[in-house]
Parts: sequence; structure tokens; C-alpha cells
Amino acid sequence: MGVASAQPKPPAPPANPAIAFPKTYPGKGATIPLSEFPEAGRDYMTAGSKVAVGKTQVTKLGTTYRLVESTVEEVKYPLHHLARPGVEAKALTDRAKVARARLAATELAAMVPLSLRQESPSSGPTPSRFVSWYRDNETTIYVREWDLKIDGASVVQVAEMTTTQIRGHPATLVARRSADGAAYWTLVWTVEGIDFEVGVHQPAFDAGTADRILAIANAMK
Repeated sequence: MGVASAQPKPPAPPANPAIAFPKTYPGKGATIPLSEFPEAGRDYMTAGSKVAVGKTQVTKLGTTYRLVESTVEEVKYPLHHLARPGVEAKALTDRAKVARARLAATELAAMVPLSLRQESPSSGPTPSRFVSWYRDNETTIYVREWDLKIDGASVVQVAEMTTTQIRGHPATLVARRSADGAAYWTLVWTVEGIDFEVGVHQPAFDAGTADRILAIANAMK
């Protein structure tokens, strides 16, 4: 009798500026100062987190982001998720269609989605996380929307690490750059119990991507 081969272990996610160390806010997001984190949380964010030691940068158009020197595997992280199977547009739930409709006024509306996904991080029966993937030449773009209320989940951002605002809501924009020159960008923010993320993977770091990501986020309905 043959023995089934072990499945490869998925890569660990790169450092994230939004964590849930200090408190839980079921179905909500929160932005709190580092001083309100418990000691273990403060130690992680000031010493263990690459985002914490990232260098603040400003583009020519005035967009602020944190630049983090990262590993090749961390920068490739979104590509591992893209390789997973998606669903057909006709199979999307009504809630997923709401998430898709938010992109109507963004540049992504003119692109054909590379993949669509709806899932439940908590393994519950109702999908709560919706992701749309796009490819623009060699650049991969995704928009992820997570309805925290469905899972009773929470996301906490550290106030001192936020870099910008999306329609008045604190947001954190991070560029992770690897030694081979590739980059993985994420912009995260939360609005009324919905956690948003715009991510970009590019084979060569381009600071102007910060402005592009911000424009996408600000155009979302």
C-alpha cells in the first residue's frame, strides 16, 4: 500500500501592521497607541516586527509608506495564495458581489479578474472574506475584503505605525522589498467592521506604486 505524500507547508505570512494582541473588539477594527498594548505586544511591535523597524518614505506625490527589507519568500507570499483555485463569478454570494461592486470606480474595473475567491477564515458556513485578483503585465494586484462581523473577529492597528488615511480612516501602507529587487505592497484599513487590504506584487520595486495603491483605495465605494 502506498503512503500519501505530505502536503507542503504553506509559507508563513510576512510581518503585518495589523494584529490582535491587546484586546478583542468582536466584529470590529481598532487603532490604538502602542502604550495600550500588553508588554508582550509592545515587545513584538518594537523588536520582533519588521514593520516596526521599517523606514518611513514619501513619494513625489506625498504618499507616505514604510519600506521594509524582507526575504524573497515573504515577498512572494501573495503568489502562493494566487495559485489556489478560485470560483466562477456566477457562484459568488450576494455578499461577495457587494465587495466586487466597490471596485467599479477604480482602475481595476477595466481589467478582467484573474481569479475570484470567497472563503471563511474561521471555517464557518458563511463566507466572510472576498478577494479579487488581477494581473497588469508582470504586476499582480489583489483587493481583499473581510467582513469581521460574520466571524466575530477583530483587527487592531498600532496608531504609531499608520502612514495615511482612507476617507478619514487610519491606514498603513507597507512595501516589503527583497534582495532580488521584487516588492510586495499592502495597504490595510478598517471601516465599520470591514477590514480592507489592497496588495501588489511586482518583480521590480517602484516607489510610484504607493500612489497607485492609494488611488485604488480612495476610489473604492
